[in-house]
Amino acid sequence: MSKKGLRKALFILLDIVSVYATLYISLGLRINFSAITPDDCGKLALTGGIMAAITVGVYLAVRLYNTIWEYASVDEAIKIILANVGILLAVYLSDTVIGIVYPRSLYPISIMVLTILTGGSRFAYRILRHLRIRYNRKLNKDKLKNTILIGSDEEVASLINFMQTAGGGHLVPVAIIGGGKGRLGTTIENIPILGTIEDLEEVIINKGVEMVLLAGDRIGKEDMTRILNICARQKCVIRKYDRFTLSKDKRNIVDIRVEDLLGREEVRLDTEKIAGYLRGKTIFVIGGGGSIGSELVRQIAGFNPLEIVVIDINENNAYLLMRELCRKYPDINIEVEIGSIRDLERMDYLFGVYKPQIVFHAAAHKHVPLMETAPGEAMKNNVEGTLIVAECAHRHNAEKMILISTDKAVNPTNVMGASKRIAEMVIQSYDDMSKTEYCAVRFGNVLGSSGSVIPLFKKQIEEGGPVTITHRDITRYFMTIPEACRLVMQAGAIAQGGEVFILNMGEQISITELAENMIRMQGLEPGVDIDIVYTGLRRGEKLHEELMVSDTDARTLHDKIFITKCGYADIKLIESGLAAARQAGNDEDKIKEIIKGIVPEYSIMK
Repeated sequence: MSKKGLRKALFILLDIVSVYATLYISLGLRINFSAITPDDCGKLALTGGIMAAITVGVYLAVRLYNTIWEYASVDEAIKIILANVGILLAVYLSDTVIGIVYPRSLYPISIMVLTILTGGSRFAYRILRHLRIRYNRKLNKDKLKNTILIGSDEEVASLINFMQTAGGGHLVPVAIIGGGKGRLGTTIENIPILGTIEDLEEVIINKGVEMVLLAGDRIGKEDMTRILNICARQKCVIRKYDRFTLSKDKRNIVDIRVEDLLGREEVRLDTEKIAGYLRGKTIFVIGGGGSIGSELVRQIAGFNPLEIVVIDINENNAYLLMRELCRKYPDINIEVEIGSIRDLERMDYLFGVYKPQIVFHAAAHKHVPLMETAPGEAMKNNVEGTLIVAECAHRHNAEKMILISTDKAVNPTNVMGASKRIAEMVIQSYDDMSKTEYCAVRFGNVLGSSGSVIPLFKKQIEEGGPVTITHRDITRYFMTIPEACRLVMQAGAIAQGGEVFILNMGEQISITELAENMIRMQGLEPGVDIDIVYTGLRRGEKLHEELMVSDTDARTLHDKIFITKCGYADIKLIESGLAAARQAGNDEDKIKEIIKGIVPEYSIMK
């Protein structure tokens, strides 16, 4: 029997014993223990058998045997009380039907006694674990770390509960930072609140603190930057409590993530609208093995589609994703097909076999410097590939096609951005002549995506620096991969055809500030422990990106999604441009001039 099954069997046994003890104690309290007769014991044995069966059944039904009791709180106590009230009502009705008579006050007394016994056996488990952690702390005094907790009262209380019962045994909370000045001097679980973030550095010094532990996600960007600065100066480690990520060894104390620096509110979804156009449908995710495409597939799987077909030219990424999805979503039919969007025959075959209703097109060349020296490849993949996918969606009567685009398509200064602007024109043109609804969704840099600055900075910091940045003042829009994919799905839900949607990504973030904070996240000081070197802007690279073309961009039904107004293009112009680019071969300058002929706002950078 597994450890989990053994613990469950132990609690069932304890509950049966508690039932018989409850009836005997309750009757003794009611009529005096010395007055209990052998006849009473016989009745108690019969009632006890019935009550034990009811108790185990009810506790199974309300999943009390599935609770992890080292995390037990008031909610579990209330669940036990309510379950016990129901149990004794059922026992009273059962005794009445079979003619067993007790004093009526026996039943309310039994509720209290049963709650004490069954609740006590469970909370004793938590208390024993708490005592063991305290004992281990005494044995390992040299390894203990004085820790400050930062967060709201609720978040801090949850964290303390975790530290006392399940993990973080080497961390000793000595102070809480949070709330307003009016909270100063009060305590949570006997740990004093010693001020706000303004007092953090003083408390670290006075208390000999080695770790700052964030209790939740409600810390704004400015406060997070201030905390990181203080921790770097004081050589103090900073970590975060993630209550929702229980790993096998229950280590919920995790590193600060780059996403925590954004200070952005969680994106809300209109799940009904999304489910309405994805549920029961066959869905293509082209480029589904990439960082954006694979997350799209994961999130789409949660909306009960009939079938998901992942199409990618990279067989390794596609294979790994297929294994993950088949394990997580065994009830959804997930297929993987290898193919290039530049191969019309292959794409047409796949569309003909599966007949997708919804098509997400996330396959593209996206590296700005590389596309500057290979503009012909950008035209083949980003433009011709999109043209082929759009044509196949039209031929095979897909309901919707959603193109993943980029902020670099706005007034482009590089080949990659210009080629994605032409891709947007392709889907706008097709929307005019097809029953399929076409739309594009623009967003900026995605944290953690392949080729983003974050993995590069992490590697450079791990190697001791320097961290390289193109320009001291460069800024970029950032969004997490899950956020971006949620909004892509939402845009698809509200699309009516021909729109170029832009995602509200908040304010642009200074890349220098981002790099400095990533250094501080490791308890290091920028310029002291890790140098930052500025290398100069690369060809085609903007100092600041744009998401909107004009101030007249319209807000949609979702507060994070806008519709931008940008010019259309004749599909014949795009096709003739593609033909001319193919004839130009590897003549970079000529191909760039061809691109400018299609996208007049494209500025060719020399």
